Amino acid sequence: MRKNLIAIVLLLTACAAKAQSSSTDTVKTNTSATAKDKPATDDNEIYSTVEEQAEFPGGIDEFMNFLYNNVRYPMEDRMAKRGGKVFVQFVIEKNGSLSQFKIIKSVSKTIDQEAIRVIKSSPKWKPAKEKGVIVRQLFTAPFAFSTN
Repeated sequence: MRKNLIAIVLLLTACAAKAQSSSTDTVKTNTSATAKDKPATDDNEIYSTVEEQAEFPGGIDEFMNFLYNNVRYPMEDRMAKRGGKVFVQFVIEKNGSLSQFKIIKSVSKTIDQEAIRVIKSSPKWKPAKEKGVIVRQLFTAPFAFSTN
């Protein structure tokens, strides 16, 4: 079990580093307006990357601890030696709550459900900021389930 969660931690660390080094593209793009012409944010816009990333309370280390303490490898998948990476996408709202949970890459129904269960049980996050304004952010969390 510990090996399985270590894989999750390593994968999350790599994804967090990649997300923080990304450019500031948004899910919805508007290239016709300049920064002066365009309002700082659109209330319903969901950003894929931002100037200041949303953050789990306590940072990435606490997020990894949260996953370590809450992820349970479904017994039927463990017994059938089913494993792999499942990617859960969700939105971090302006108030830090999470919404719009979606499986981007599936492993099995029960593993997918476990990944969503854990993300849904997360405490509120520190919301993202773009140009100093709190915005909604799209986030993808990978979970690795290993049969080794």
